[in-house]
Amino acid sequence: MLNKLGTVVLCFSLYAGEECGAKSPGGEGRTAAAPAVAVASPDAAGASPKAGKTTAGDACALVEASEVEAVQGGRVASARPAQVTRGPLDVAQCHYAVTAPDRPGLNLGVLVEVRSGEPARLAEEWAKLGAKKENKRSERPRAVEGVGRGAYWVGSDRLGALYVLGEGRLLYVSLGGPGEVGEKIEKSKRLALKALARL
Repeated sequence: MLNKLGTVVLCFSLYAGEECGAKSPGGEGRTAAAPAVAVASPDAAGASPKAGKTTAGDACALVEASEVEAVQGGRVASARPAQVTRGPLDVAQCHYAVTAPDRPGLNLGVLVEVRSGEPARLAEEWAKLGAKKENKRSERPRAVEGVGRGAYWVGSDRLGALYVLGEGRLLYVSLGGPGEVGEKIEKSKRLALKALARL
């Protein structure tokens, strides 16, 4: 069972009106979580998940622990992979639990998600993102340049995520912690670029 930190991060969602719990972030579906992968500190041997070209199903290999730490300013305690059933799309997730001793209780977790499926289904998903309207929990999607074939920031500074269109994949990056929207977009872009290079 996910700990409190994991639950908070996993509740970051494009569909802000959904309840947390059985549903996964960004849509309908059930999560089949794998055991958390313990990650060593940067100065220990074998510090981070493997790098290099990988499949969408191995989401924890897309971003190294050291890269998450550089963005979030904390230590990655674990990387938890999960497979999610979400309609016609195959979804792989990795939740990075991040701790910072000097900032106890602060949610610094990161969620990386890769959605794959038939091109037509991915096109539908992408079109839905661009068409989302502003509501009381979420601003209108904001186009983001400099990453992937296209990208949107969806949400707010408190609950938001970067969605990036790649080659046959849709990438989602959401991170906890303080910061204005612009700062969070730049941090999310850094992690998204690392992930795209390994897909």
